[in-house]
Amino acid sequence: VSLRYPSFERWLASRSANFRSNARRNLSRFREAGGSSRLSTPATLADDIELFIELHRTRWQELTARGAGESRLLALGDRLPRLLRELGDALLTADRFHLRILEVRGRPVGAELSIAAGGEIDTVNYGWDGRFRRASPLAVGLLERIDEGIRRGEHRMSLGRSLSRFKLGFADGRAPVTRSVVVPVGAGLPAALARAAPQVARRRLRDTARRVLSEQHFEALRAANTRTRNAIARKGPAVERGDPN
Repeated sequence: VSLRYPSFERWLASRSANFRSNARRNLSRFREAGGSSRLSTPATLADDIELFIELHRTRWQELTARGAGESRLLALGDRLPRLLRELGDALLTADRFHLRILEVRGRPVGAELSIAAGGEIDTVNYGWDGRFRRASPLAVGLLERIDEGIRRGEHRMSLGRSLSRFKLGFADGRAPVTRSVVVPVGAGLPAALARAAPQVARRRLRDTARRVLSEQHFEALRAANTRTRNAIARKGPAVERGDPN
């Protein structure tokens, strides 16, 4: 989403009449429900990280039930809160770590995390309580983040790596993501190449699948791949013990 506008209202005016109507309705509905939002501070960071993880888990319980696979963040287990705390401690005071908590009458209903640097805002992830879907916390959080980014003078906001109809409704462009693998030249070059080649191949296969498959088919394929890896991991110890099953 391009943020090169003098104000949020000018950005909103650049969108279609249908988008403007939906955006204003979502904002109005959220406020009428008693909604408010805030950004984490050093004093609230620890509690807000717990809220974010819980709301993210709530969201993914619903997605997993529909066959969408598993959350990569939640797969980190106990490492996730430590990782987020380290990021927050390092970046919050520099105004680069943005953890927004959305509440309805004091009850947390949504949370979204983004990182800002070099004029860019990158969406890390989000979560919400599906029982408050009518209050549209996800849409409201995104609109407020756009407003904030424009006021801060940011240039662009990434909506994350996955595609969805919701994100495409906000997006006004696509930018390619490039990766480079640097392998130092030396006596260990053959071994380094042997380690790097499978990773590069997997990434290229994944990126190709993402380009040619619909989101539904890609997520189904990823979920099947996750189930296969988990099944192999569970069978590993049994094979080592000589268990025929």
